[in-house]
Amino acid sequence: MFIPFDELQKKANEDYYRKKAGIYSDFKTFGSCEKISLANALEFSSKAEKWDGEILVYEFGVGNGMFAFNFLKNLPEDIISDVSYFLCDISEKALSNAEKNLKKFNVHTVLCDASDSPDFIKSANYIRINELYDDLPSKIFINEKGPEEVFFNEKLERKTIPAENKFIGKMPEGYLIPMNFTAVYHFEKCKEKLTEGGYIDVFDYGFSSKKEITEHPEEEWNNSVIRKFKGQITVDVNFMLFNGKTEPQKDYAERILEKKLYYAELEQLDYLTEKEAKEKTSELIKHGYPRDFIESGIEEKDEYFHLMAKT
Repeated sequence: MFIPFDELQKKANEDYYRKKAGIYSDFKTFGSCEKISLANALEFSSKAEKWDGEILVYEFGVGNGMFAFNFLKNLPEDIISDVSYFLCDISEKALSNAEKNLKKFNVHTVLCDASDSPDFIKSANYIRINELYDDLPSKIFINEKGPEEVFFNEKLERKTIPAENKFIGKMPEGYLIPMNFTAVYHFEKCKEKLTEGGYIDVFDYGFSSKKEITEHPEEEWNNSVIRKFKGQITVDVNFMLFNGKTEPQKDYAERILEKKLYYAELEQLDYLTEKEAKEKTSELIKHGYPRDFIESGIEEKDEYFHLMAKT
């Protein structure tokens, strides 16, 4: 049976995340990358000095808790004493495990579905979202015989039906284009919860321009824009849909940390300085990097972006 992609993705991912606690054996993420969380902590600290009283921080999609841990451990003592940190996730198991890993910090858990409006938030100084929006239900369209919506079956075979969509009519012909309507809805609702001076950081993989689409041959793009990992289904995030400032994730980290960084796929995804890359030569070789590539300075492009919005 062929159904809209958002329906297929929602059912698959709800089943996957509600049943699993340890997800990082199935796929690699930047959730444990300390460089991103350190950059977050430095920028947050400079803003937090202007806030009075309790500082409310919400994180959606908590993983194993390391994204929160690396952020909280890098906050100055005078700021962290005012921080109440809320872990928000659809998985009770993930929340329970993350809470144990963060027991030395003032954390609270919220069982919720990011597909819904975050009405439990009354106000927030800061909202962090890492590699969640690629999981949220997304429509898929294609500009072929005019705009068409793409329906899928469980084998990810597809068929199309005519659809009205002005955005898709402007996209390159023959390419599958995700329309992450649920993620955009969540992002806009989160923006409404921000206090004066508050802001949101979103990190995820995807694309931010038509050029990034057509850099890939049509077949290559269409075979990679949707990914299936042991029952979980993810799709590239279309950052062109969001009302916020978008930049490459690595550029964000380099700008805040004031260091040149290199993308590396190890046990998980990470950014390394040149010195760290040389220190990890044997580990990098184990993960398929040639020695001369490491010694010449790893220069590999990733497709991760940082999206930010503020009041």
